[in-house]
Amino acid sequence: MTTTTHPRLSVSANEAAAMLGVSPRTLANWRTHRVGPAFVRVGRVHSRTLYRIDDLKTWLDANRVENPDPKDNEDSAGNEAVESE
Repeated sequence: MTTTTHPRLSVSANEAAAMLGVSPRTLANWRTHRVGPAFVRVGRVHSRTLYRIDDLKTWLDANRVENPDPKDNEDSAGNEAVESE
């Protein structure tokens, strides 16, 4: 008999929290305030919360902050630009 392994499509809330480097409680708070990654409720009375791996990746991409290139803050002579108030 041949067994086929399927790639995981989702992870538990605890696994998602570990993947994101936050506590499960933080992830629960994000769910309450609708600020974290999308999630799925499954089971009777929505007893289980899952996170699709694609949704975690999408959320991480959407919240990515790139550091500006330090060269963008220099004028053509190489001096650091000063913002006026």
